Amino acid sequence: MHLFRAISNAEHEDLLSNGFRPGTNSLEGKWFAESFENALSWGNLLYDGRNFLICSIELSDSVYSGLFRLTNLDGIGPAVYAEITDLQYATITNFSIVK
Repeated sequence: MHLFRAISNAEHEDLLSNGFRPGTNSLEGKWFAESFENALSWGNLLYDGRNFLICSIELSDSVYSGLFRLTNLDGIGPAVYAEITDLQYATITNFSIVK
């Protein structure tokens, strides 16, 4: 399953150095959109016009099927919550810079 996440430049740098891990004062996992377009909408909402990236990952169907899913997170669309332990099986496939 392809999943997408809007990330800041700082999260991008940390991800490249350390892999997926929880940030300071954050949950023990990450939210991912099920489409690039929805990740773009979340990025525009979260980063208010500032530069951000969309991280694309591939996750096996067996791991994906066990994730917590909401059909309309924040009124934007479907999203899944992956624990850091689930993300150890993720393959990062792309980073897209959004200006």
